Amino acid sequence: MAESGEPKGPPDPTRVPSADSGRARPGRRTVLGLLAAGLPLAGCSPGGSSTSSPSRSTSAGPRRGPSPTSGRSTGAARARSAVSGGATGSANPTPTGSPSTGSRSATTGAPSAGSESPAAAGAGFTVAVCGDILLHSGLWTQASRDGRNSGQRFDFGPMLSDLSPVVHAADLAIAHLETPVGTPSGPFSSYPTFKVPPQILPALRGAGFAGVSTASNHSLDAGFGGITRTIQTLQQVGLRHAGTAVDAAHALQPTLFEVAGTTVALLSYAYGFNGYRLPAGKPWAANLIDVPTMLTAARRARAAGAGVVMVAVHAGTQYLQQPNTQQQQVFAALTGSDDVDFVYGHHAHVVQPVSRINGKLVAYGLGNAVADQPYRGTRDGLLAQVRFAPTGGGRFRVESVTPVPTWMSTGTTRHWLDARRTAGRPPGLTGGLAAAARSVTAAVRASVPAH
Repeated sequence: MAESGEPKGPPDPTRVPSADSGRARPGRRTVLGLLAAGLPLAGCSPGGSSTSSPSRSTSAGPRRGPSPTSGRSTGAARARSAVSGGATGSANPTPTGSPSTGSRSATTGAPSAGSESPAAAGAGFTVAVCGDILLHSGLWTQASRDGRNSGQRFDFGPMLSDLSPVVHAADLAIAHLETPVGTPSGPFSSYPTFKVPPQILPALRGAGFAGVSTASNHSLDAGFGGITRTIQTLQQVGLRHAGTAVDAAHALQPTLFEVAGTTVALLSYAYGFNGYRLPAGKPWAANLIDVPTMLTAARRARAAGAGVVMVAVHAGTQYLQQPNTQQQQVFAALTGSDDVDFVYGHHAHVVQPVSRINGKLVAYGLGNAVADQPYRGTRDGLLAQVRFAPTGGGRFRVESVTPVPTWMSTGTTRHWLDARRTAGRPPGLTGGLAAAARSVTAAVRASVPAH
């Protein structure tokens, strides 16, 4: 939620101050995610449609097969815009292998019968990432209503069900868990200090997510106890995480996923913690943005065998659809490193540009995924399908970013919806909201940078 009065700081590209309202530099080839504002977006022909591969990774349990409505190159998928990536220059290959015992890793299941693995086909793989999972109290009420039908106190499954086929279709899917969780029986709290029902975590797992980023301005809302409880619950449901830690050794372990024979690393950092200080003697409890530290972690992930390193950056000026100065500096510094392959962000609660920096595609801000905010543009979101293509030597580049527009419905039914479709919506989706969803779809399909 909103913080105000964030100070400005010097334009140091390595140690960056708190978020400010700086605008994108003139001439930068960016795409404005001005969905709610209704402004025209300049588009171009996509460089090719993004297709999902026939298998996906999981962090625990059996592999789930692709959904009938997967992101593969069907007619609907071909209609979506794909942002094509440029070559980034190959680096010296890093040996791959299994991470050491105790590292935060996940392995894939075998490909489904009769399908060829992406690694064998040389087709790369797709990672789906989404914005903030920010559970305001209205969403608990919705989950409580849905729980009456399933015999549970809170059932978040129906809230996520519309996007679940898209999430399942990716080879790996990562959400951003913005808040700590409480115990199953509560008590819970909403804005400004969050402690939310833990039942959201098995629902995310069931929807197809294999991991979450956890560094955010709300990481310390429930103290260090909230961090440890959240991590323990994530482990219990089989979700990997990056951004917070229970001890110093844990903080140094890279979060790794095995995807189609390739190791993918996830890093997560936040601009600050709403005035809360890190616990005394525990500077590793939650990750603050600091470029040298982030680059060191990326090198550590490479040394652990990562062929792909992704960095989730929780920063930006809330409700501003342009990246601020801190975002621009951090994204430029990270993409300038050969140890970082993809950088994406959240926190602004509105969709921000997809852009190219140092020859690499980035997503400044994915907007809200599951949230209940009343402000303009905060019900829009992007679920980005990031396609990685091999460059040789066990390394990959981002070939395309395909935006899937999402919408958080209002009224008596609050569900996370695929804005590309209007048929078969849950009860409570009004004609006006359906029209708004179509408008979001049209805007996002035009979100292709000139290149």
